[in-house]
Amino acid sequence: MATYRTIRMSFWNDPAIESLPPADKLLYLYLFTCPHANNLGVLSVSLRKMAFETGLSEDAIQRGLAAFESSGRIVRDGGHVWVCGFIRHQCSTSPKILTSLRALFPTVESAAIRAAILERYPHLFGAAPYPSDRVSLPSGESEREVEKETLIRTPEREGASFAPPVEETPLPLHLLTALQRDFPDVDVDAEIVRIRDWQAKKRQPVRNWASFLRTWLSNAVRVRAAHAAPAPAAPVTPAVQPEQPVFRTYSEAEKEHSRTLARRALDALRGNGAFSPDMP
Repeated sequence: MATYRTIRMSFWNDPAIESLPPADKLLYLYLFTCPHANNLGVLSVSLRKMAFETGLSEDAIQRGLAAFESSGRIVRDGGHVWVCGFIRHQCSTSPKILTSLRALFPTVESAAIRAAILERYPHLFGAAPYPSDRVSLPSGESEREVEKETLIRTPEREGASFAPPVEETPLPLHLLTALQRDFPDVDVDAEIVRIRDWQAKKRQPVRNWASFLRTWLSNAVRVRAAHAAPAPAAPVTPAVQPEQPVFRTYSEAEKEHSRTLARRALDALRGNGAFSPDMP
């Protein structure tokens, strides 16, 4: 038996759950998560035990179970209870888990509960399981929507779900919006067209379209990054070198003339005659 249970966050947004009184919400969540339920959601536990573990009174539990039974959320047969939506909330499509559930099914003691399980999940527990085996609750679907889907599901419909997507079968708006949000660098519409062409050629069944689309788009992101042209390197501006001063070598005559001019200038400063650089 599994040591943990899965409840989707959308569980609390289901209008049918929102309308329940607090005590019934606690009881319903208890049925999903208590250690007495097997992997099919079948449990056999006394009212006294349920009252002890939830803190509710036995009367409150009895009223809650009766309300769940009348609304089709559970099936009761004597001391056995089956939570109808339990299987779909366990988020797994693992073949091993499906095999274990099918092996567990014959061990259910209540014939009424076995019949209810078969009626609700014929594609999982029927004599000839169909390739669309899926036990998880699709993202965004409320429990009530899943119940409606299950009531009209037939083996023919299950097989039809594997047909290649065609132009007149648009992608659900909420899924398309999520993909465009999560893959902003990819032309999602163009990739969907490529997927349609690919599947039309391959005739390849797809078990989980949401997961398949995300994998395809993730690969498209990697291919786009691998083929992206490298950004041109920024031009290198050569550093401006400061102008070097120009030096020249003076002759001895020029040096002597400079010294003479310096002496005459000094004598003029001392008052010994006038000075002009043009003087010979």
